[in-house]
Amino acid sequence: MHIDWDRIKQLTDEAMAEPSTGDSWLEERYQEDVPICGHTNPYYKFFYLTAKEFHPQFSVELGTYRGNTAGHLGVGNPNGTVYTIDWHRDSVDKVHQKVAISVGNRYPNVSYINTASWDDGTVRRVAEVASRTPIDILFIDA
Repeated sequence: MHIDWDRIKQLTDEAMAEPSTGDSWLEERYQEDVPICGHTNPYYKFFYLTAKEFHPQFSVELGTYRGNTAGHLGVGNPNGTVYTIDWHRDSVDKVHQKVAISVGNRYPNVSYINTASWDDGTVRRVAEVASRTPIDILFIDA
């Protein structure tokens, strides 16, 4: 994937305006985060705009939380593959995990992987896809 860094700077500014993805379900998930975090998260919009502009074929997110980044990448480029990985362990995490699972269920190009990112099986699974389609976007939010 070729990145135009000047365009990335423009997309950063555009993301701050929090444009709609056009997907009402994802927009509702975006708004649900506001009371949890105390603010919006325009970086999700940045991922949406970046995926829409550059068409990454394979994106990987480490640290899923509620799956919003993965959802925005998936909606931005429905033809790309998105893996989002988190191990959601405690009871509070299980609430957020349900949302992450729903993102993976809603978008056929998004796979939620419930394990540690360093787990041998997870590493092999990502490496197997990456051997055919290199990782275009790697977001480490873990």
